[in-house]
Amino acid sequence: MKKKLLAIGVAASLGIFAGTASAAPSVNAGGIGHTNIIPYFSTQNGNATLISITNTDQSNGKVVKVRFRGAEWSDDIFDFQVFLSPGDVFTGAVTSANGLSKFATADKSCTLPASVNQSFVPIRLQNTASGTLEGYVEIITMADIPEVATVPANNVNGKNPLFTAIKHVNGVAPCTSATSTARLENLTEDNFVTAAAAVQASYMTSPTGSLTSYATIINVPGSKAFANIATAINYDAPRKAYFRQANDSVIVTDSLTADRIFFPKVVAPASGGAAVPAYQFDLPDLSTPVEAATPTASGHRNALTVLLQKSSVVAEYSTLDVLAAATDIVISQPTRRYFYNYTQSATGSVTLEGVKYKIGGDAGSPYQSLVDTTNRVDLVGSVAFFDREENKASSNIVISPTPPGGALSLKGEVSVIGINNGAGATGALGALLTINDITATGAGGTVYEEGWATIPTIAGWTLVAGAPTAYENGTANGKLPVIGFTANNVFNGGVGTAGTNYGTTLPLRYLP
Repeated sequence: MKKKLLAIGVAASLGIFAGTASAAPSVNAGGIGHTNIIPYFSTQNGNATLISITNTDQSNGKVVKVRFRGAEWSDDIFDFQVFLSPGDVFTGAVTSANGLSKFATADKSCTLPASVNQSFVPIRLQNTASGTLEGYVEIITMADIPEVATVPANNVNGKNPLFTAIKHVNGVAPCTSATSTARLENLTEDNFVTAAAAVQASYMTSPTGSLTSYATIINVPGSKAFANIATAINYDAPRKAYFRQANDSVIVTDSLTADRIFFPKVVAPASGGAAVPAYQFDLPDLSTPVEAATPTASGHRNALTVLLQKSSVVAEYSTLDVLAAATDIVISQPTRRYFYNYTQSATGSVTLEGVKYKIGGDAGSPYQSLVDTTNRVDLVGSVAFFDREENKASSNIVISPTPPGGALSLKGEVSVIGINNGAGATGALGALLTINDITATGAGGTVYEEGWATIPTIAGWTLVAGAPTAYENGTANGKLPVIGFTANNVFNGGVGTAGTNYGTTLPLRYLP
């Protein structure tokens, strides 16, 4: 396909962000929303992850962007579009082969590309050896697909041809137009200035918050499973943001994304972008502005960050040896990526497009303390542990391993923290990429094998020359935007000949 260039001025003239809105984002406690964020997936150490996405809208179809990001630097490692008919459910499995995660589905819903049964793509990873094995998932509704096109003349036999193409018939979506063998991509062909563009625009309308999603991490060799529910983000009136699943070049600006990996390079010592080529399949992302109240990507990033900020995480745990018990705490930071800046440096730890960079967090943001060599963000405060009998650990507890100086810190976009686990993979989830371990040591060296803990999630921050006096996201408290869950596993050796595992998951609790 001939590559075409999409400039933001053209995009605006075609109404890619059509519609109006005037409210900040919100988390839907009921789990149904315009955007779903699954905090963790894994194919590490024998794990497989099952993904399920449900369209609860019984009138409109949905075109949905599904993007898997790595746990370390949240690099895009696999993305596609799925077209859900009213009341539809899309499912798939992520497993591993030859050192890479891979996706497989037998679902009958339409996708672009037509087959998504493929291995993940490590081309943008910093760690190509294992970086596709753990991460998180963005699920974004780009547009609704009504049964009748908004322009009556564009209907075929009285129906929106895109709706007809994705609507299941005897359990199978045809994925073609109603009157020809045209492929689905032809019905969603363009958001460029073409004669077809205005027609195709009438096939989609502004999205409504109707998605609910979850993932189940299954370890067959270990006979255990952990389900985690997506965090659902809602908007009062989000705007349509459809981009093709194609390698058409895009000139990115703050009107499209806050991901500066795509922004132009600047001369050191100034920091800026890395000039990685951007394509339509890179959009939308979690920073793409979908409300009139936040017309810039950086503004949208800030609004989501404020929405998800927490001062600390509260989790109950058990690590009783007699039950071979293990607890892992998953802390995912889905907007962290959009605060990165890139400085060209011969000593940089990251190489992109043949150029070495140091990655830092924006000055005046919660990620100002980011250290690219360790991929860690320093935190303020210490972990507090309590056993089940009111005893509180009195020692100065830190997360291990820690960077020089012993500061409490979180590694990566998705941090997995084991309790009383020691070195190596975490006990419940078998995580490896972005792990920490905390030993719950009380007075006299007593290890609390079970109880509960609070883990601070406030970033360390000090004023630097030229930086704002307050955080870029409009706060001065440094709270990190976090979502996640705890995975708990116990083993009962008294069941059957080999015993059995029991796994539970709980959503994170938070202190304000």
